[in-house]
Amino acid sequence: MAFVVMPGLLIFMEKRSAIVFIDGSNFYHNSKSIIDKPSKIDFRCLSDFICNYFGLTLKQIRYYNAVPDITDDKVIYYKHMEFLERLRKKGIIVKDRKLKKIKELKIKIEKGIDVMIASDMIRKTLVEKECKVCILVSGDADFIPAMEIIKDAKYEVIVCSPKFGFSNELRQGKFRYLILNKEDLEKCLNLRRVALIVPCNNKFEIILQRRKGFIDKPTDRDYGFFGGGLEEGESVEEALKREVMEELTLDIQEINSLKFFKTYQYESKEKNMMVELNVFLCDIKDVIKMDVKEGKPITLKIETAISSNISEMDKKVLKEIYIYINNKMDKISKN
Repeated sequence: MAFVVMPGLLIFMEKRSAIVFIDGSNFYHNSKSIIDKPSKIDFRCLSDFICNYFGLTLKQIRYYNAVPDITDDKVIYYKHMEFLERLRKKGIIVKDRKLKKIKELKIKIEKGIDVMIASDMIRKTLVEKECKVCILVSGDADFIPAMEIIKDAKYEVIVCSPKFGFSNELRQGKFRYLILNKEDLEKCLNLRRVALIVPCNNKFEIILQRRKGFIDKPTDRDYGFFGGGLEEGESVEEALKREVMEELTLDIQEINSLKFFKTYQYESKEKNMMVELNVFLCDIKDVIKMDVKEGKPITLKIETAISSNISEMDKKVLKEIYIYINNKMDKISKN
């Protein structure tokens, strides 16, 4: 419930309800021009962002897409079906159709999705009266006739899309619109942010967390870094401070050698998300008083750790830490 204050008068105004209609294929191809992994977009986050921008109440999200033929490529088919199932688990209504085969051209095309979206927008506003506003996530001008019908009936359609592929006809002033830029989409990526601390020294030694058989959570890795994911509202520095206290039982203020090293991003295909690793280094001597509450600490040579059963991303981080220490030692020897 929103309200407007006027001199001597307080007027309560109920936010209008909105249903978001996502043209999956159109959005994917338009977004690919500005972000690398449009398939990693959190559509609930994106829908919330759009509704908040226009001062609307999100009622429902509907996603429309064509399904590839299993006979063409089983791997692609099952990946696509897993993607749609993840959307359903998030409460998003998924509507799909099979690709239509054009025998003469020996190709398959998406057919009927636009008609499905247009008819559903009209049904949800004019017939079932479930919302006052339709938010169309697409840059396709073919929707204009349906949008005009909805507008003539005193309802509204707002259209949103990345600029690439966003038809000029949709941006001529007849309908409100929003150009989704790179920053908007990146904020809505399925992104897990992590803060890690790696104690090391000039002898190319590091302290890792022994995991397999030493921590409660399931794992197939022998070792890993100390640290963990950011909680809602936390900064990287706040998360690191909390994780150091939780896992090492140390006050971060006592680690004088603490310094930021590097941020990494990689795709976790198992979890269908991007992961951001924020890596901090410190000298081993500053954590000798640590009391590890989860797992067991182990000191290893970096080369030994790299050749052990750890993730490929952890190996990459350790290789770059090795190079960093090596370069630092070279500078010291030259001086």
